[in-house]
Formats: sequence, structure tokens, C-alpha cells
Amino acid sequence: MPSLKIRSDCVYIGIDPGQDGGLALLGGSKPRCGVGGRYLPPCRVELTSMPPTERDIWDWIFAKSDPPEGTIFAMIEKVHSMPKQGIASTFKFGVGYGGLRMALTAVRIPFEEVSPQAWQKALGIPVMAVGRINDPLIADEIIEKGKADLICVGRGLLADPEMPNKAKEGRLDDIRICIACNTCMESIFRKGRVECLVNPALGREKEMAFYPTRNPRKVMVIGGGPGGLNVAWVAARRGHDVHLFEKQSTLGGQLLLGSVTGYKKELRSLIKYQKRQVEKFGVKCYLNREVNVNTVMEENPDVVIVATGSLPSLPPIEGLDKDIVIPFAEVLNGGLPAQKKTVVIGGGPTGCEVAHHLSQNGCQVTIVEMLPEIGKPLESITKKVLLNQLRANQVEMLTEFRLSRVEDNGVVVTGKDGKERFIEAGRVIITIGNRPDSRLYDQITTLGYETHQIGDCLEPRSAKAAIYEGAVLGRAI
Repeated sequence: MPSLKIRSDCVYIGIDPGQDGGLALLGGSKPRCGVGGRYLPPCRVELTSMPPTERDIWDWIFAKSDPPEGTIFAMIEKVHSMPKQGIASTFKFGVGYGGLRMALTAVRIPFEEVSPQAWQKALGIPVMAVGRINDPLIADEIIEKGKADLICVGRGLLADPEMPNKAKEGRLDDIRICIACNTCMESIFRKGRVECLVNPALGREKEMAFYPTRNPRKVMVIGGGPGGLNVAWVAARRGHDVHLFEKQSTLGGQLLLGSVTGYKKELRSLIKYQKRQVEKFGVKCYLNREVNVNTVMEENPDVVIVATGSLPSLPPIEGLDKDIVIPFAEVLNGGLPAQKKTVVIGGGPTGCEVAHHLSQNGCQVTIVEMLPEIGKPLESITKKVLLNQLRANQVEMLTEFRLSRVEDNGVVVTGKDGKERFIEAGRVIITIGNRPDSRLYDQITTLGYETHQIGDCLEPRSAKAAIYEGAVLGRAI
């Protein structure tokens, strides 16, 4: 068998808005495989004549305005001689955010087509574009418009390794789109292995292979959130007769609330994919159907899977019955929020999302968090971007304060020093966490059916956990 030799002499050019508002050229190349590649040490070249604000930088990076002298032209001058020196035969152009540690674009950074045309003209060699190109249609458009010669896809192929084949075959609705949650990078840094929120089989391909069932059974799934949807279509794909019940008028569960804000609309692609698989594999769906014990007995399934989610946790304090206290779901209902001073109790992921949504729509917002840190459970890249946006929106963030009571026109909070502080507000939103909604599960277990729990009704966690549990259980029954 002939040996495979791959020459890697591609130079990566990254546009990096730095911490201080400046801009830099990031460069580097390294042979990936085989022999013959050249190695260009990683470099960072600070550039001069920077625009005064980060917004200006993004505007001309994304070709919304012309760059001033000394910016992108200076970068081209820095690398123009590389092909002639034999350093590079290809350039890869991408956009990072806030330094090398932020090299992977998070979901909250708006996706735009990168604009390397100036590089193409100046360098005279192929230019590759990379960064949030997660859809074959977007990739085709970039090539067709001459934005780049080649397209690089990284995380999109982790989400769906078959994306190129599906695109070639015209099966665009079957592509599992990357939602830029950066679960992959976070899992590498924290666990030493790569994982994916939307693709639970990543890194587990052998144990998550699909095998037809030898014993087709009637499966009743209660709850149409991420976990319920996933277990339903996986079980149906294997040959089970699956019936999915959802009390709301549409499928998606908590993902629907999470996708309301403008910067997280890509979550809708996950909902769309799950719905497509449910339809494709013949899952029978019953919407606007709240299930009770009698419903289960009437259906008489062989297996019951409860995926009823969770309920908001509420602190035992005075005043929660006041009219100014509203559930966070009322804010994330798809409409424009009323312009009111708002206090968000709880600075975790949900609290930060709600605060950002309100502040983006002109509301004055204060976050109150008991811990010393806001957004602690958030993925690190997302956290950094989101907190920067909260500060830019002038959201006040109080740490090491706890809610003491709610009054008619605001809240009283207590600091770690024991001193009370009154915060005026026309709206109070409690986002301190959730508790399992296991009421129906507890009732069904008395009936003698084979019964399973997945997702938040087992333990409130994340969509990733619910989808993974659905994938495992759907392959096991």
C-alpha cells in the first residue's frame, strides 16, 4: 500500500479584537500529518491606526464599512511576501474574539460571512474562510460570491460528520446543525475528551451504533422537550411503535424559551432537526394533551418514558405573591418586554439570559446573586462574551447578596455584611434554579408498567444531559 504524505503549509490569519480595543494579526501553521510541512511559529503582530471602538472593528471586518489605512492593508503587507518565500501556499482566514483563548466564535457573536476578498487579490493564492460556517447553503454562497476559494468547517462536522454527504444528496433537513454552544471545547478542557450537545454519539460511535430491535414494543413518551424528542425518534428508528404526548401546542420544551433571544435563535435549528427525525421515523405525536394516570392506562403501553421537565424553584421569603413577581417564561414569550425597572434574582445561566434580553430591549436591570460570581456554570467563552454584553448594557450585578423580601415597589436584599438594601423595581423575576417535576412519574410507577425517567424530571441539568439520556435509553429499550 502506498504511503500517504500530506503537506501542510497553510498559514492561518486571524483577526483578533484584543482586550484593550486594539487589533492584531494572529498567524501560525503546523504540519497536521505526514512529512514535508513547514512550521511557522505562532505570532501576534500588533497593528496601528486602529478604529476607536470595537464596534468599528467589527464593522469593517464584516465588510460593513471600508477599513482605514493601517489596518487590514497593513496585515496584507505583513504576509504578502510569504508565498514568495515559500512559507505558504494557502491562507486560512478567520475571525476570533478577544484573544487566542477566544478563538472559537460563540453563539452570541453574530454570524456574518467573513470577507477575505482583499487577501485573495493581494496574495494571489487560495484563501480559505472559517468561522461559524455551519450550513452548506452558507458555504455555497460564500464560494459562489467569490468571498473565498475554500471553506473550512470544524465544529459543524462534530455536530454532524455526515453533513457533506447529506448536502450532496440534497438531504438538508437531515443535517444536525452546530449551534455554537462550544460544548466541544469546554469538554476537552474540563474532561479531556470531546463531546457535543446536539450529537451525543460523538466520541461514542461504537456504543451508540443503531441496531434494529428484535422485540418491537409500544412506547409512550410523555414530554416533547429535547430529551423526549430524542428518545422518541431514536426508539422509533430502531422499530418501536412510539407515541409522544406534549401538553403544549408545539414541540421543543425549554429549548423554545431558550431560543427567543436574538443571539440564540440557532437553537431553533436543533428543534427543527428533532422534529424532522420524529416525523421521518413515524413517531405519533399528540399535542395539547396533558397526560394523567388514566391516559396511561387507556394507552396501555409496554414502556412509559417520562420527560416532563422541571418546575422553577422559589425561595421561602415574604412577598412572592406580589403582582410584580412574574415567571421568567413570561418574559421569554416572543414579544417585546414592557419597559420596567427589573430585578433578576439569580445570576446563573437563566438569570443572565433574562437580564441580557431585557437590557437589550431598553430595560434597566439589576442581577442579584448569592455567590461571589455571576454566570459561574456558563461555558467559559460564552460567559466572557455574555458578561461583556451585560456590562455594555449597564446591567448592575450584585454578588454575595440574597433576597430578603419583595415589596410592592421593589425588593430588599441583604449583603454578606448583614446590611439591607432596597432596590426599586416594577418587575421581579426569580431564576434561582429548578426542581424535578416527578409527580406524574411517581404516580405511574404504582401501575406496574416499565417506566423510565430522563431529563430534568430526573434531575434539572442541561439540554445536553437530556439529549444524551434520550439517546442512551432509545438504544436500550
